[in-house]
Amino acid sequence: ANLLGMTAAGVIDVTTTTNNAATLAATTSAGTINYRDADALTVGTVATQTVSNATFAATTGLVTTGTGTDILVQTGGAQTLAQALTAANTGNVRLASGAGISQTGGSITANLLGMTAGGAIDVTVSTNNAATLAATTSAGTIAYRDTDALTVGTVGAQTVGSATFAATNGLVTTGTGTDILVQTGGAQTLTQ
Repeated sequence: ANLLGMTAAGVIDVTTTTNNAATLAATTSAGTINYRDADALTVGTVATQTVSNATFAATTGLVTTGTGTDILVQTGGAQTLAQALTAANTGNVRLASGAGISQTGGSITANLLGMTAGGAIDVTVSTNNAATLAATTSAGTIAYRDTDALTVGTVGAQTVGSATFAATNGLVTTGTGTDILVQTGGAQTLTQ
C-alpha cells in the first residue's frame, strides 16, 4: 500500500514480514502498536476517507493512549519519522531499521527509546522527550536531541509476531566515520 492508516481500541499487531507500505499512521486507545515492513517506511499522515457508510478518521504519526502502550517498528529499509511517535503513560518506543533512521518532523515521547540501524541515526527534533536512550548502528553516526534530562542506558529486547528488537546498551557505532552527538535540555546521565 502507498498509505496504511490504522485506528483501534486495542492492540495493533501487523507484523508479517512481507508488509509493504510507503507511509504508516496508527493510533490506539488501549494497547501497543507493532508493525513490520519489508523495506523503507515513513511515519506520516493518512487522511480521512469515507466509502459508503464507513469512515476512516485522519491519523497522524504513531500514537498510543491508555496503559501498556509500547510502540515497535521494524523495517528492512530506512525509517523516516515525519510525524510524532507518542507512547503514553511511560510506554516505550523501539525502532529497528535495516538502513538509517531519520527524523524530519514530529517528536518522540517515550520512557525508553531504543534504536538499532544499519545506517546513520539522525533523530534531532528539539521536542523529543525520552527518559532513557540506547542506540546502535553498524554504519554511520548517531545524533539525538532531547528536550530535558536523559539517561543513556539499556533498552531490552522485544519480539511481537515477526517484529524483533534486539537488546541495546548505551550508544554504539561500528565501522568508520561513526561519531556520536547527544544534545539535551537537561542533565545527561551515562549508565552504559
